[in-house]
Amino acid sequence: MWAEALAADLASADICVPPKQGLVATDVRYVIDGDSLKLANGQELRIIGINTPEHGDFLADKARQTLKQNLRQGINGGKNSKIKIYRSLGSDKRDSYGRILAHLWLLGDDGRWTSPAINLLEQGLAFHIAIFPNLEYISCYAAAEQQAKTAKRGLWDNWRPLAASSKKLKPGFAFIKGDIVEIIDKGRFGSELIMSGGSIGLWIPAKSYKLFGGKHKLKAFIGQRAVARGWIYRYKDNRRLQLQVSHPAMLDLL
Repeated sequence: MWAEALAADLASADICVPPKQGLVATDVRYVIDGDSLKLANGQELRIIGINTPEHGDFLADKARQTLKQNLRQGINGGKNSKIKIYRSLGSDKRDSYGRILAHLWLLGDDGRWTSPAINLLEQGLAFHIAIFPNLEYISCYAAAEQQAKTAKRGLWDNWRPLAASSKKLKPGFAFIKGDIVEIIDKGRFGSELIMSGGSIGLWIPAKSYKLFGGKHKLKAFIGQRAVARGWIYRYKDNRRLQLQVSHPAMLDLL
């Protein structure tokens, strides 16, 4: 289902260029890490569609330096350069930390637009993420990641998902692999797909049901082996860890 949608999107024209309206010129004070910036006005910006390694993790410094170099070309492109940095806000404009959520764009003196996020994905310095409702350019980001994955660049060189039954599961971003063995209906809130071992559940919020073809379609996942990506967390007193999957792009069936 997701693969078919990706192919259809990639067949359409101009999907990897910024919107014609809503672009804002952006002054950057400094790069915090591979996916977040401090703007000149003191606000923080989180780049939509990617997640880069945390400070101290493998390739975290390279991701930060690559983004910094990419943006420096926009800030200091040369005396006669027309390169500018722009941002376009997501459908959700802020995250839970109060950071601006936006896509970044560079306009070259040749009139062509480029995306720092796509550049990081193509080099294997970021993973693609799809968080509802900020799904703009999802196909572009997924295609860029696939290039790096196929070539085993960067983070994909020695990539291995954690087993759903692993004792190494802990809060934070991860890829989890296992069989989906049960679905627990949480009513109007959503559904939890329990993975083998019972240590972790994949949370599908009700607002995302339509992206999966409807709530009834989730039953087809039982017995399927899957790799889920996202942030592991513990919800209240739930004995299981959880990982929210708000879009099919975050769940690959094997």
